[in-house]
Amino acid sequence: MTIFALTTIPHSEKLSKTAQKARYFFILGNNPALSRAEIFSLLARRGINYHLDSADSDVLTIDLLNPSPAEEILSLLGGTIKIGRVITETSFTRIEEALGLPSIMSELSSHQGKIVFGLSVYGGRGRVPPQEIDRMGITLKRLLKKPGQAVRYIKSRSNPLSSVIIAKNKLIEKGGEIVLLLSQEDRVTLGLTLAVQDFEDYSRRDYGRPSRNMKQGMLPPKLAKMMVNLSEAKPEDSLVDPFCGSGTILQEAWLLGYKNLYGSDNNPQAIQDSKTNLAWLKEQYHLSNIRLSLKIQDAKTLSQALPEKSIDAIVTEPFLGPATLPRERERLENAQKQILNLYSETFKNFNRITKPEGRIVIIVPRWRFGKNDIVFNLHKIIQQTGFSLVSFPGWVGRQPFEYQRPNQNVIREIFVLKKNS
Repeated sequence: MTIFALTTIPHSEKLSKTAQKARYFFILGNNPALSRAEIFSLLARRGINYHLDSADSDVLTIDLLNPSPAEEILSLLGGTIKIGRVITETSFTRIEEALGLPSIMSELSSHQGKIVFGLSVYGGRGRVPPQEIDRMGITLKRLLKKPGQAVRYIKSRSNPLSSVIIAKNKLIEKGGEIVLLLSQEDRVTLGLTLAVQDFEDYSRRDYGRPSRNMKQGMLPPKLAKMMVNLSEAKPEDSLVDPFCGSGTILQEAWLLGYKNLYGSDNNPQAIQDSKTNLAWLKEQYHLSNIRLSLKIQDAKTLSQALPEKSIDAIVTEPFLGPATLPRERERLENAQKQILNLYSETFKNFNRITKPEGRIVIIVPRWRFGKNDIVFNLHKIIQQTGFSLVSFPGWVGRQPFEYQRPNQNVIREIFVLKKNS
């Protein structure tokens, strides 16, 4: 699956003047560093050449050559909420003037029938109060109105507009969402949203599957997709999940086009759940046959089931600890020791089966305990078993990458490793 057809030039050079290019904005999810790492990994894996324009806390703007439709790009990413095209730049004091530009007006009025549009603001926290956004929206609505033309301005109690509001009101099909990206200086970037994350499809793959085991914990499909992308494995590479549970990582890898998948778990029920869910996935999404193997196997003895140096990538979420953390410090420390021992033995097996330069994308827990966090220091195990951290550019951020949902006692830390040559 190729999402861009590109001429080959180094990242450090400027984009060719003869190549078609577009400046895209990427609106990131609740874990921005992880989302940036996923975007970088996707670009790197597919040999996509780009020029980074800016990287703010929750927004990236990137120049891409000959890009495919935004819907296709977004379908490959789990941590990006919206993708759009940059139209123009202006100063903070001239936003309303820019909203009336022909380029903006033509984008919103290019659809037949009633025009439906909305405004969203990112960055510059507190600089644009909701009433000011509504005032700009009403002004733009007045500019769009002409004899016989119906116009509807969509506003929300909270800004920016959510993917749900955009999808439910069909903004992309009937008009558009104009996005204002505010920088720390006086620069404002105006863009048009081209695609939003398909929240219904993610929910379907999460809650609509036939087998779900809440006691074992549920890996969100979005996070599973992000982890597969972080592996930078090619579709024909061998990808293994040795703690496959109900098959979420294998599910997302299959949907991304991977053809050689292996899943194992020491729990027979987990293997049955994976088989049931993946059979459902194949039928629901009309997927082609691939090489898929599911076996009951303890991760601490994985090298007995797989040939030495045969695996390109391991993507997995091991056991993260008890569902309810013990409150006694001693019991908590004992649980921590057991998990560290599991990781240590597992990594020894990972070393035997992965190819040189093979990648490991693995989740490590961080437990909330009162006012302090209990951290699992994985660095010693990583070094002792022949792996090292993958380095990312400064605009991405440093490892480990964090994935956290509100009000959860267990924070997921994602490590991206490579086997030393």
